[in-house]
Amino acid sequence: MSSAARGNNFSELEKSRLLDLVETYSNVIENKRTDATTCHEKMKAWEGISVAFNSTETNAVRTWKQLKNCYENMKRRAKKNAADEKIERYKTGGGSCHTQLTSQEERLIGMVKDQFNSLRNPADSDASFSGDKDVSAEGDIFEIMETITDKDEETTTEIPLTPNNAPYDFTQQPTESNRASTSKISSCNPPSHKRKAEEEVATMANKKTILINRQLEILEQQHKIKMEILKNELKNSVLALENQQIETEIKKATLAKLMANK
Repeated sequence: MSSAARGNNFSELEKSRLLDLVETYSNVIENKRTDATTCHEKMKAWEGISVAFNSTETNAVRTWKQLKNCYENMKRRAKKNAADEKIERYKTGGGSCHTQLTSQEERLIGMVKDQFNSLRNPADSDASFSGDKDVSAEGDIFEIMETITDKDEETTTEIPLTPNNAPYDFTQQPTESNRASTSKISSCNPPSHKRKAEEEVATMANKKTILINRQLEILEQQHKIKMEILKNELKNSVLALENQQIETEIKKATLAKLMANK
């Protein structure tokens, strides 16, 4: 049983040329509709890309199906590498990480951003690394938590004071009395900013919960109103049908009476 011969791999130059052509037809190729008209337009677009591609390439003739498969594979690989990079960035706490995206993949992501941007979900564990910056309450919460972390770090690096409230001399060896005084000073200064920030976070969370509950109540009221409207429309339809039947019966009785008189 014979199998089709495998074509040569696409070179980087061919992939770059393919992206140039796809970008021209991206509004047709990336259309998510699946009706017959849209599918036909997509096939015509790929055929046009194939003609333009083969007119400039001399290494090998590529069919439109081969070009389409190459583009889909490039997009699939870009999505995987983008997801891996997001995971690495999450591991570093949102800091810098080693990027795995090539220049072609970055260009491809720029062409179809809507397919690479995740849905906004501030309750997700990686929401702060997904670019969801225009969520008001959740964004404020993340900023407050970052402030708490920064201030905690500042608290742990306080310069100890001597019992006379003079700066501690680091050139001297610490004694038991110095250690005791430093510990006493630290214990007398509780991190009030942390409690305040936590209270603000809890307040905003409560407001968010109240807002969500209110929205659910409004939706429930709207649903009840719509159901009442549908019930009234159904009653009106039934009444209209009954009136029509009564009129029909009256007409039949009148006609029968006229026939009997004749």
